[in-house]
Amino acid sequence: MQQTILIPIDGTESVEETLLYVRSISPRETTHVVLVHVTSDVNSAAASVDFEPNVNTIYDTLSKDGWSVVRESRMGDPVREIIKLAILLPASIIVMSTHGRSGLERIREGSVTEQVLKQSPCPVFILHSTRPEPADQRTDDLFKRILVPLDGSDASSAILGCVERFAKMHDAEVVLFHDELE
Repeated sequence: MQQTILIPIDGTESVEETLLYVRSISPRETTHVVLVHVTSDVNSAAASVDFEPNVNTIYDTLSKDGWSVVRESRMGDPVREIIKLAILLPASIIVMSTHGRSGLERIREGSVTEQVLKQSPCPVFILHSTRPEPADQRTDDLFKRILVPLDGSDASSAILGCVERFAKMHDAEVVLFHDELE
């Protein structure tokens, strides 16, 4: 089954971690990777592929390894442009970084990742932007256990087909979590 992985790049993500997880999520032969950089700067929009070095680094590395990969440049609101591209492709999954902000910093700075997660038409795989590799140093068998939080809605259960395919691909255990509020 052909998959399209959309990877928004803003320059803060760990290139190594992004490459590690992209290679682990889906087989190279059946995956098309789309790297997108969104800018609000009119002057840099035309040259944004050159504007963001991480786009070129990830593109060059995946291309050399034989992956089907393209670079996209968008101008506008990052959340809106990422969601729009995910719908147009259509993306099978979005892989993106988060800064891990909390409290006042998150309120002040906002979170593109959180808004994409809330509005995405497909699953979103979130990487922590400041950690270059998995905490336990594994590079194989990254997905031994997958936690799936569910709230009982049709929208939350829509992820289960994707989780099933992903778990089978990685021979992973799936843990479904539902917390009923009283």
